[in-house]
Amino acid sequence: MKQEIVIFHSVVILLALLTASHAYNYRLRYQSEIDAVGLDAYFKNDRLYKSQEPCLTQNENCDTIGRWLRPRLAKLLSGECPLCTIKQRKDTLSGIDYLKKEKPVVLHSLENSLNPKTKSS
Repeated sequence: MKQEIVIFHSVVILLALLTASHAYNYRLRYQSEIDAVGLDAYFKNDRLYKSQEPCLTQNENCDTIGRWLRPRLAKLLSGECPLCTIKQRKDTLSGIDYLKKEKPVVLHSLENSLNPKTKSS
């Protein structure tokens, strides 16, 4: 009986360690279904951007892309996106580079709405 309890506890501990190891190696990432969308197109296309602008600046009228982009945009504006997939990072940073070069006023308004530090300056 004692030996069965020891074996049972050993199996439980082994399963817990395997689960923890698996969870570490396969951490949650941002939504991979967004990879199918050309995120940089949302920045480069005036009509698509204007549909996202109320969501990004005032958290209103958000569609799927806006709901994905809004919580990540502040980090993306500083060049970071630690949990984005490679394609998401590439596309969004490409879109932000486009805004920097072609529409700096739009980019500045986004920065002001998302970054409390820039609001005071």
